[in-house]
Amino acid sequence: KIIKDEVGVEVVLETPPDVKFGDYAWPCFDLKDKEEVASGLAKNELFSDVKEVGGYINFFVKPEKLFGGILEGVNEKYGEGESGSGKEIVLEYSSPNTNKPQHIGHLRNNFLGDSLARIFKSQGFKVNKVQIINDRGIHIMKSLLMYMKKGDGKSPKDLKMKGDHFVGHFYNMYEDSYEEEARGLLRKWESGDKEVRKVWKMLNDWVYEGWEETYKDQGVSFDKLYYESDIYDKGKEIVLESDVFSKNEDGSIEVDLTDEGLDKKVVIRADGTSIYITQDLYLAELRAKDYPKASKFLYVVGDAQQYHFKALFGTLEKLGFKKNLVHVWYGQVKLGEGKKMSSRAGNAVDADELVGEVLRLAKKQEIGLGAIRYYILHIDPKKDITYDSGKALSFEGNTGPYIMYAYARGRSILRKSEGGEADYSSLGELLERELVLLIEKFPLVVGRASEEYDPALVANYLYELAQVFSSFYHKFVVKDNPSRVKLVRSVCEVLKNGCGLLGIEVLDEM
Repeated sequence: KIIKDEVGVEVVLETPPDVKFGDYAWPCFDLKDKEEVASGLAKNELFSDVKEVGGYINFFVKPEKLFGGILEGVNEKYGEGESGSGKEIVLEYSSPNTNKPQHIGHLRNNFLGDSLARIFKSQGFKVNKVQIINDRGIHIMKSLLMYMKKGDGKSPKDLKMKGDHFVGHFYNMYEDSYEEEARGLLRKWESGDKEVRKVWKMLNDWVYEGWEETYKDQGVSFDKLYYESDIYDKGKEIVLESDVFSKNEDGSIEVDLTDEGLDKKVVIRADGTSIYITQDLYLAELRAKDYPKASKFLYVVGDAQQYHFKALFGTLEKLGFKKNLVHVWYGQVKLGEGKKMSSRAGNAVDADELVGEVLRLAKKQEIGLGAIRYYILHIDPKKDITYDSGKALSFEGNTGPYIMYAYARGRSILRKSEGGEADYSSLGELLERELVLLIEKFPLVVGRASEEYDPALVANYLYELAQVFSSFYHKFVVKDNPSRVKLVRSVCEVLKNGCGLLGIEVLDEM
């Protein structure tokens, strides 16, 4: 918190480690005559007490000023900011392959991207949610090959399966002994073979149909889709027309990124085929044309692709691409015992099955989906996650159900309480002050989450707020005190607003 003193000098105030020391603290280690300054400040009508403690001057604000100044500003828009006003962002996330259903790793990507979009919007940014559909390449040919060999012309309806699960069923049949056939199929696809393209489109359409249901269940949506099949070969033109790249003796083409602390990166193979970075060069330029007012382009992609994006951004910079590009990376999702998941290894936790299981256990969709979202989002994105459904659904500890219950308990208290005009001078107990000062922090936490691309900051703030609120309602009677009613109503508003930024729907009753 920054205030200006009587002569217009900015003073940065901190929050003491314990509310009993004061509402705010001014670190002023180099200030001479601290006691005299504190004595002078104590005469200000804003403060009930001012103390000099070590290198700090601690302030206790009069209740009517402290509670009134904070609570009267809490409403459905509380937490919103203006740092993004007039600014536009392009946010890429999800971007799965069309050869299998999504797994829990995609859930982390989807929820992280969706929550970031909500947080950015709350700070005034115009957010364009996009993804690149990876609908071609050797992995897609593997499921296509096995369907052509063993599909017998069947459709997902014949086997009563979701389309993405149906296609994934054939991908799981693939064995390495089919490698040469799969590559031959890819060459046919690239040459435009009508039959191969027809079956490929049919399988992809089944996958899209399945994904539509998956995204709906997750509460995730997008504004624009890009398809790899439309752009995979376009990056070659950029490479061939620029002197940033050089040709090797074997015919391959590379870019020298040693000045950027990387190495020499091949962008077109010796056989003339392109790689992912080649298409991403074109995709970056295409998005810049589609969103000319965007000042920042964010890529929400796992930590395994850190080198890829360093090379991509370095190459684009050499090409004179002036947009601000950011790789928002996140850690792996693991099974119990720290095992990483793999679709081909058969140990990937299917996203649809996981969501379905949690919804069955929770017996209410909002609680189940909120539990999964919170469990994934409350962990620092940079850290790995070991998923545990039991912990996710627990009503104890740092969990979604605990936060949701705190809101429902607050709403229950409000239903039993009468209105009336608040007299904030009646407040001032330590727990009341701790609660209102936490409420004041909310906009700062959301702003920081936007700057650091970290929804976990919001999630863990909500947990702290819910904990203090729990102590508050166990200690104090609310219904006969309009000021406490206002305090509870404000807590509920912040919990609701914060959960909304995580994509979690709160319930009035649980």
